[in-house]
Amino acid sequence: MADVVSRLQDRVALTERRPIVDFERNRRLKGLEWLNVIYDFISSRITIRVVYHSFNARHPSEYFIFPYLLKEYRNRWFVFGSRAGDMKLFNFALDRILEVNPCPTSHIVTTPTLTIISLTML
Repeated sequence: MADVVSRLQDRVALTERRPIVDFERNRRLKGLEWLNVIYDFISSRITIRVVYHSFNARHPSEYFIFPYLLKEYRNRWFVFGSRAGDMKLFNFALDRILEVNPCPTSHIVTTPTLTIISLTML
C-alpha cells in the first residue's frame, strides 16, 4: 500500500511545498496486500485470475479478468475489470480476494474508453 500511496502523493505533491493532500490510512484494512500487485498488473495490462469469496457465497469462485481501475470507496479498495469471455464489467472488493495470479495465457485487450462522471457504489 505504501508504494501506491507514495506514487499518488508524488503525482499530487510538488517539491519544496508543504503537504496539502492527506490520504486516509487504516492499517487494519484487509486486502491491502493486493493493492501493489493489482496496480502492477493494470499498469502492465496483464489479465489476472482472481479467487474471490463473495459475502453471499458459501464457496470462493474463480474469475479471469482484465483489470482497469483501482478505486477506494468508503475506506475500502475495489478493482474494476472486465470478465474474460463476455467482457461484462465487475468490481471486486480487495478484502474478499483470496488469491491473485497472472493468467497463464495472457490476453491483451485495449482498455475501453470510459467517461467517468461519478463512480458511486450502492
